Amino acid sequence: MVGVLVCAAVIRLAIFQGFQRNRDFGFNDADYYSEQAIALVDGRWFIDPATGAPGAEHGPLTTVLAATLSWFDQPQNYQRLTTIATGLLCVAVLGLVGHELGRRQGNGTAVGLTAAGLAAVYPNLWLNDGLVMSESLCTLLVSVWILVGLQADSVLDPELDPGPDPGPDPGPEGSGSGPGFRYVALLGVVGGLAVLARSELALLPLFAMIMIWRIRPKNRARLLGLFAVTTVLVLSPWVGPNLFRFENPVTLTTNDGTTFRGANCDRTYGGREIGSWSVFCLVIDPETVQLETSVRSARWRADGLTYAADHAQRLPIVFAARLGRTLDLFGLDYQIDEDVRDGRPRLGSILGIGAFWLLAPLAVFGLWTRRGSERLLLWAPVVVVAVSTLAFYGGHRIRSPLEPVVVIGASLAIVGIAESLRRRSPSGSSSQTRLSG
Repeated sequence: MVGVLVCAAVIRLAIFQGFQRNRDFGFNDADYYSEQAIALVDGRWFIDPATGAPGAEHGPLTTVLAATLSWFDQPQNYQRLTTIATGLLCVAVLGLVGHELGRRQGNGTAVGLTAAGLAAVYPNLWLNDGLVMSESLCTLLVSVWILVGLQADSVLDPELDPGPDPGPDPGPEGSGSGPGFRYVALLGVVGGLAVLARSELALLPLFAMIMIWRIRPKNRARLLGLFAVTTVLVLSPWVGPNLFRFENPVTLTTNDGTTFRGANCDRTYGGREIGSWSVFCLVIDPETVQLETSVRSARWRADGLTYAADHAQRLPIVFAARLGRTLDLFGLDYQIDEDVRDGRPRLGSILGIGAFWLLAPLAVFGLWTRRGSERLLLWAPVVVVAVSTLAFYGGHRIRSPLEPVVVIGASLAIVGIAESLRRRSPSGSSSQTRLSG
């Protein structure tokens, strides 16, 4: 694992040094996160960098991460390094997820090292590192959420532990201090953090509640209550002030209006940009751009939904284009151009498409072999990305919560296929016979 992490670090630092260092962020959200992080260090609470007014265009967690190294003059390079560190943590966590899944079928080391190795070299992970956007943090938190969910599953599900039940132990006077309660609480914390990184990850807590409901009839109500409380506690420092900071109440972000309007206009319903998101959709009405953030978001949301309703006959084609873009089956030249505008190297984007084509079929095979809560946890990010794609737009950024699952599923498939081939080979059969003797 140390060797894998060294390899991952070399790849990411080489790209940073040779391509990203001292480079402008590009046409993306990085400027927003970077400037907001600098303002946060200066004592200004989550402002819109363009106006100085209160801002919640994106969730706060990426800004907080970038702020940790924003104390320096010209901190952009240091901010990039924070997301590189996040990417390296993601590699390690995916190794642990693979180990946990493999351990249940007797090949934890093989699956764990394969998962970590794929994560180290998979372009669709390292392309996000160094961009000062939410994708690296998103993939890390999805990976941690799966890992904690697997740990909670192993404690709560009596079928996975034939011995004494180590699940939710009421403790003294029914205090509920057993390991099951601790893992459920941690699952709520991680799920809340994931939502603060990317608002579409709000579906993850729903899947966690389904998992808790289906595997633990005993103390089910208390477990779900604890999960809900911990999730709300994590979200409340952000959601609470947002209800009063703007002209209209805001919960997670004002980005929903921006996204709906940018994904629903003439440019994204036909031609080269069909199924994508376009900033030019936002400037159709210049007066709206000047409105207060929450009012502008509500106007854009209404305009986007109205446009979609008025062009409902085009929606099947638009939905197909969105899914095609997310799955790298449509509009590849435009997708590559979008990646370059986001600050990714063109060659890296091309490699990422090829790697996805290679690993995604393996991942489907690997995921299909799982059962019960494992399948639920691993397919949850797939559902999140499918819903986000159909509701908003298609692209590589929208697919980022799915990338850890691609790595995990492909690792399960690769190890499974390798072991099957070994068992079928003459040398493998001889080894099995000698072991049996």
